[in-house]
Amino acid sequence: MVYSLKSDVIFKKFFTENLEELKLLVSAYFGIEIKRISLKNTHFVDKIEGEERYRENILDLVCQLNDLTLVNVEIQRRRTGDFNQRSLFYACKLFISEYGKTDDKYRYSSLRPTFCLNILDFLLFPDEFAVHKFNMYDSTHKVGLFDQEFFEIGFLELRKTNVGENQMLKGWIDLFAYNKTDVEELKIVEEKLRKLSLNDAEIYLLQQEEKRLVDRLSADAYELKVATEEAMEKGMEKGMEKGMEKGMEKGIEQGRREERKQAILVLLNLNIDMETILQQFPNDRTLVLKTAEEFHQGSVNKLDT
Repeated sequence: MVYSLKSDVIFKKFFTENLEELKLLVSAYFGIEIKRISLKNTHFVDKIEGEERYRENILDLVCQLNDLTLVNVEIQRRRTGDFNQRSLFYACKLFISEYGKTDDKYRYSSLRPTFCLNILDFLLFPDEFAVHKFNMYDSTHKVGLFDQEFFEIGFLELRKTNVGENQMLKGWIDLFAYNKTDVEELKIVEEKLRKLSLNDAEIYLLQQEEKRLVDRLSADAYELKVATEEAMEKGMEKGMEKGMEKGMEKGIEQGRREERKQAILVLLNLNIDMETILQQFPNDRTLVLKTAEEFHQGSVNKLDT
């Protein structure tokens, strides 16, 4: 059996046991040269203000490079409604985690460059590009907040293949998605995945993870069905109102289009991923993409009531 790197259990086990391959992944994505890499604690505990309780945040992988740069690598199989905020929260927690732990104790100079890579098994951005990076850069005046890259959050969407000229990164996408690659330098990863063995505890954790995913997907499918039906009903009302203004024949077509657009907006507001929405509207790809673009730009952000 060949295990998939998309599994949270396999992802953590493989890369904690294969630091050289982790170096290849981080280097391929961020384009940085890495001499040494070491694992760091992935647990962050905060006391909840005003309560005698604590909140624990657990990251998938945290490592530190030879120049003390911090790197967090996460695998995410499904999108949650607050995923973007969660990604930023984890990145900020990692950024401040070294404060006061160096010779520059309790000085801001103790903060280290921080890079976060989120590997996604769903569509996040409404375009064809698999790689998106966000950092402290003023795009208007072309100037960075720091002299070098200091804080960056990146996303790698496994369901897309456009990575430009970065063939190493394309090879990693193939490994995550299909457990195989044409990139010679990554053949070792393919081979190690074939030889990977799990103990009983790891197999149990893997089974529990898969069960949670199936249960969540089943719940999502039901919610999507209900949301689509409600959206179509609401969209029909809106569409028919506008259609009556432009004559019967043209109005009916306009009404149907408005009906579909309203349905798409409902799903976008529910944070349903783009691939699922496109599957619901196979003959309206242009309409889905245009509506999604308007939605993300803020020109439409909620249904008219």
